[in-house]
Amino acid sequence: MVRLNLWTTNALWSVSKRTLAMKDKDSVRQHQVAMTKRRKNQAGQALVLVAVALVALLAMVGLGVDMGYLRYQKGRVHSAADAAAIAGAAEVLYPDVTAAAQAAATANGFTNGTNGVIVTVNHPPLSGPHTGNTNYVEVIVSQNQPTFFMTVLGVNSVPLSARSVALGSSPNCLYGLGTSGN
Repeated sequence: MVRLNLWTTNALWSVSKRTLAMKDKDSVRQHQVAMTKRRKNQAGQALVLVAVALVALLAMVGLGVDMGYLRYQKGRVHSAADAAAIAGAAEVLYPDVTAAAQAAATANGFTNGTNGVIVTVNHPPLSGPHTGNTNYVEVIVSQNQPTFFMTVLGVNSVPLSARSVALGSSPNCLYGLGTSGN
C-alpha cells in the first residue's frame, strides 16, 4: 500500500495541470492554425457579397427612378388628353372640334407631330360606350418616353398614351353675369 503525503499529491497535481495546460496550448494553437487557414480560404467572400448586394440595390433604385419618371409623364399625357377632350367638346356644335382639341394639347406641351407626339381627335368616338355618338369627343395622346436606367436591360423607351372622352355642350346655354352679388 502506497501512502502519499500531501506534498506528493500536490506535486502530482501540479505536474498533471502543467501537462493539461501544454496540451490545451497545443490544441489552442492547432485550432488557431485551422481557423487562419479557413479565413484565408474564405478571404474576400464579404467583398463579393457586398458587391452583389450593391449592384442589386442600384438596380432597384434605377428602376424606381425610371418608374417614377414614367408615372409623372403619364400624368402629364393624361392631363393633356383631358384638356384636349374638354376643349374639343366645347366646340362640338362648331366645325373646329379638331383644331380646338389640338390647340389644348399644344397648350399642355404635347404638339401633334413634335417629339414623337401623336394627338388623335375622334368626333364621334371610335371606341368605348359612346361610340358613334356625335355629342362626345374622344382624344388620344401618345408619346414614347425615354428611360434612364432601364436601358441597361435593353428598354430604351416606353410608349405612354392616354384616352379621354368628353361630352359636348348644348346650344341652350345661358351665362348670367351680374354685379349685384345675387
